Amino acid sequence: MVIISKLLDKELGLQMDRNREHKTEPIGEDYIALDDSTYTLKYDGQSIALRPKTFKVLKVFLSNPNKVLTKDSIIQDVWPSTVISDDCLTQCIVEIRKVLKDDGHSIIKTFPKRGYSFNPGQLKYPATDQNKRFRLAVLSVSLVVSIVFAIMVWLYGPERKTKPVPPLVQNSIAVLPFKSQADSEVDYSNFEFISDGIVSLVSEHTQLQVISSNAASEYYEKLDGDQLILADELKASHIVTGVFNKGSGGDIRLTVQLIETDGFQVVLTKSFHDALETADLLPFYIAHLLVEHFKTEHFVTKEVAINQTAIELYKVGEYYLDKRGDDNILTAEQKYSEALKIEPNYADALAGLSSVYFLRGLSGEDVDDELLTKSKDFAEQALDIDPYHPVANIRFADSLYHLNDIGLEFQRNSFEKVMVYAPDHPLILGRLAGSYLIQGETVKALSIMKKLVELRPESLVFRNNLAHTYYYSGKYEEAIEEFYKIADESDIFRQEVMIEIAKILLIQGKEEEVKEMLVSMEPSVFKSFLEKFFSEDKVASIDLDDCQVRLAMAICLALAEIYVAYDQQHEFNKVLAILKQKVNLGRSYSGYIYLLVSLKNSPVLRQNPAVKGILSELQA
Repeated sequence: MVIISKLLDKELGLQMDRNREHKTEPIGEDYIALDDSTYTLKYDGQSIALRPKTFKVLKVFLSNPNKVLTKDSIIQDVWPSTVISDDCLTQCIVEIRKVLKDDGHSIIKTFPKRGYSFNPGQLKYPATDQNKRFRLAVLSVSLVVSIVFAIMVWLYGPERKTKPVPPLVQNSIAVLPFKSQADSEVDYSNFEFISDGIVSLVSEHTQLQVISSNAASEYYEKLDGDQLILADELKASHIVTGVFNKGSGGDIRLTVQLIETDGFQVVLTKSFHDALETADLLPFYIAHLLVEHFKTEHFVTKEVAINQTAIELYKVGEYYLDKRGDDNILTAEQKYSEALKIEPNYADALAGLSSVYFLRGLSGEDVDDELLTKSKDFAEQALDIDPYHPVANIRFADSLYHLNDIGLEFQRNSFEKVMVYAPDHPLILGRLAGSYLIQGETVKALSIMKKLVELRPESLVFRNNLAHTYYYSGKYEEAIEEFYKIADESDIFRQEVMIEIAKILLIQGKEEEVKEMLVSMEPSVFKSFLEKFFSEDKVASIDLDDCQVRLAMAICLALAEIYVAYDQQHEFNKVLAILKQKVNLGRSYSGYIYLLVSLKNSPVLRQNPAVKGILSELQA
């Protein structure tokens, strides 16, 4: 355990001044201890495991008390040679404030457009007697001096003849640049992001040590790919290699190996088929393999025996939650609550309640802050038991986002973290794909949506989302085919998907096919619009007071796209005014994300100057 002696020295002098001035401000710096080997913080009588980057941010603060540190300076110290967003730092600070119980932001103060300062005088201190604090500080400093002296004697004393050679860092990984097999003719240039992504994910979200991509690449080039010398130069205990080649069926495969440099033994091999189709998911899968291989008690939740009756109640709750609908969600809430009466520390049931309150919080036109706060609180309780719980992490980030406490980058960072530990969890895949769509990254979103439907082909929700993503990607035929399948299987989705099919066909100019559809369409607002559209020379409007219901929103968006495609500017402006009104409500509007995704990704709307203006205002 390493005591933060530098901070103690500074505050010890301040303590003497306080004694002379008879002041009683708390200090508490000698009550904090950090263990670098386990990334553990000891504070207020508790030992708390932190993520590696969160741990390093805290060390930066402790080394610079009462100073305003810019975001750039902290990022440079914690993420050297790595390009990250400010939200990665924000996430670390949120976690530090949580463990230090800094609800009022008095320990870590935010200075807008400047940075942060760490104020150790606000730390909680167990004793109230000023002299007792002072004596404890002196004893702590004396202990540090004694330990340092003992280490110096051991290292440099007369019996110590030679200075030891620095050992390889335990569980340190160098990810080498992936390459193509010599005779495979595979162009790897489009896959360079995979190795970089592995480094970023492992560095950000695990307690493994990883060599920066820049350092690994630089040495790799200098040493002409000599892995043995490279591992020695980088002081890595393991290296990760990746080789692309073509399979017998012509598909591109990636074979990844984890090599232990002590003896240069291959300890893990994994081949990924159809690497082209799953390229955006490969960094998550490979990072997950590394986490599974290096499992330790420090960052893997221990299994806890749960009462079987509680488990059965939880499963019933999950069944009703998946069915959606107000009555089903209330039944799910009841079952989760019954499970928690039997097992109060059942993380799955706590996360289930978090989902219940999150869905209820977004069920109306306006977001219900009280219900979302409950969702956040239950998610936090689950995370206190299992820090890597997939659903709890998702709901915690979702509720914070809608409560306006975090930005989109923070939310996405949270989803990516959980993906490292549960890469095939449907809820995580769906939320991550959604976060990519919010950023307009349709290619990444599409690969994830395909994986989702592969995992859960029976889910009409996932298939509906896949069809929309096909449309956003300009794959009109694939979108129409998927929409038709959904319409044949579901009365609930039928009206919505028929709107989408008709819209896509009109955008393609296939008016005769839409006229044929009208015969089988049930009476609706949209059918009335289409009939007027064809009878009034493509100029038609309908009376929509608002777009608060999802179906009405879908109609509004479809009208906007059709009007743009047919150059009906006047009618388009009327619909756009409604959409803009809803966008301006921001996160307080429950359909905000759906509307934002549609405007940003629609092949017809995203290049429209008026829509681009709305989106630029949001980003500002």
